[in-house]
Amino acid sequence: MKKNLNLIGTGILLISLLFTVSCKLSQKIQNGESNDRIGNMTFSKERPFIKSELDIGRRICASLKQKREFFQTLYDRQERFGFQGTLVNCQGTTTLDTPFIASISNASTLEYSATTTRENYFRDIVTDQSGAMNDICQSLLVSDSVLNTVKSGSIKYTVNFLIAENFDRYDIRKELSNGQGGYTTSGAESISVITQKFQGATKFFGVEKDRIRFTSCDGLKFQTMRQTWKEALTNF
Repeated sequence: MKKNLNLIGTGILLISLLFTVSCKLSQKIQNGESNDRIGNMTFSKERPFIKSELDIGRRICASLKQKREFFQTLYDRQERFGFQGTLVNCQGTTTLDTPFIASISNASTLEYSATTTRENYFRDIVTDQSGAMNDICQSLLVSDSVLNTVKSGSIKYTVNFLIAENFDRYDIRKELSNGQGGYTTSGAESISVITQKFQGATKFFGVEKDRIRFTSCDGLKFQTMRQTWKEALTNF
């Protein structure tokens, strides 16, 4: 009986220790001390994409390519889109939350050109040839064995493919080499893309429905800029 009581006591002690460690780990992650989580995004270590991710990634890449090729046929500043834009600074204060209009400029490179005096917005149009997506989209065309990381010089990108709020989405974390074999997170983006007919007409495939950029303030806090597509203001 005494032996059994000792075993029970030991078990209770182990459970208590595990619970304490688990709580401390949970608290550490919630306090932002884990570099694997930014906003509502969680990034994993380097690994191959699984099948469901490959399917999402291919839909996104195909839609981004379709948008790029379509926009290239438009006249410069021919089309205008309506957006809702929000900026939250490093102190967590919302400093800008207003609708605005932007036109498509393809005079030289694909970029947005605002028709208002607004300064904080996404000037670049994301395509299948943008940054890390260029390498990943090309790889997805020829292989089912594609890693979720891309390295370019001193920069490392980690990419997620997922479905959120009924949209295909991809997240990208950007890390800079610290010169000692490691990397430091400098920012991240989360981009939801129109890829299917129930989300919008085919001509809108590849449009960024929702885009959020996180820019590191001090390694723990991030400034966030969000832009949501509302409508096309021109009939094209």
